[in-house]
Amino acid sequence: MALTETCLPISARQAKAIGLIDQTFGHDTTRFREQVQRLAEAIAHGDDLDERLQHKRALRHRDESIRPLNCYRYEELARMRQDFSGAGYERARRAFVHKTPLEPFTHPSATGPVIATGSQQLEITRRIAVG
Repeated sequence: MALTETCLPISARQAKAIGLIDQTFGHDTTRFREQVQRLAEAIAHGDDLDERLQHKRALRHRDESIRPLNCYRYEELARMRQDFSGAGYERARRAFVHKTPLEPFTHPSATGPVIATGSQQLEITRRIAVG
């Protein structure tokens, strides 16, 4: 997909056309704010608000029972540590600071997901906290 290959910004119209967003509002900032305000008020005062919130809580509870939110945090911290502690990061930082071309290297995340469970999570947290 061109969006992930070019990493360029896209317009709201383009985002809607490819299904990235459901709806666009207004043609200028004032109309956008007015329409978002009306939509937010309609949702907040809607007859189905309690039902919607209850459904959202049930989904969150189901998701948490499958995989606790903390697992995502530990994985992200482990990836960040890997990204910011390796030689690849140092080369990229130096190239950015000195405005020089960066020689190609394999990003650590290309080697596969970092999955930490149980005592590994504790060790990752300990290493991140200590630095």
